Amino acid sequence: MKRAGRKLNQWKEEDMHAAVKEVTDGTLKLRVAARAYSLPLGSLQRRVKGTVVTSQHCSGRKTVVSARDEEALANHCLLLAHRGFPSKRQQLRSLALQFYKQRGGSAQVKSADDIGMFGAHWLNGFLKRHPILAIRRAEGLSQARAIGLNTAVVDGWFGELGSFCDQKMFLTEVIRSGTLMKVGFS
Repeated sequence: MKRAGRKLNQWKEEDMHAAVKEVTDGTLKLRVAARAYSLPLGSLQRRVKGTVVTSQHCSGRKTVVSARDEEALANHCLLLAHRGFPSKRQQLRSLALQFYKQRGGSAQVKSADDIGMFGAHWLNGFLKRHPILAIRRAEGLSQARAIGLNTAVVDGWFGELGSFCDQKMFLTEVIRSGTLMKVGFS
């Protein structure tokens, strides 16, 4: 049986919940409940057995990084981009692996450890799950942007960088003129 072109998850969660309740109560048999509610027999059976705990759709492979950690990584990428350090594809894959290990991720991703980054398929899925993020090609500096890059803008950027460093406690002493006299990590 070919699986290409098949539409998955064409059932409603309320129907799954009701069918599981009727089967566990003994009101309906498994096959009868699957036909009555137009549910896949295997999906209903897994939920009745307890293999799948929720009544929600759960097709596909589970992600290596949890949804909460992915959300934190996406927010971190947005913060970096806002501060003027957007990530390229390889940088994002490498940053994600470092983030994963820092959060206590196990070494179940051996190929990622070998190359020092998550795979391209993981990145594509990550970008689909977080559409606010986008990898874009850098464009040349136009004349209008070059004119807009003046002393006030640069001083403002360094002021924002200083407030970020103070907030994250990266540097203990920063001279606001853009030069660093003493650098220390706390």
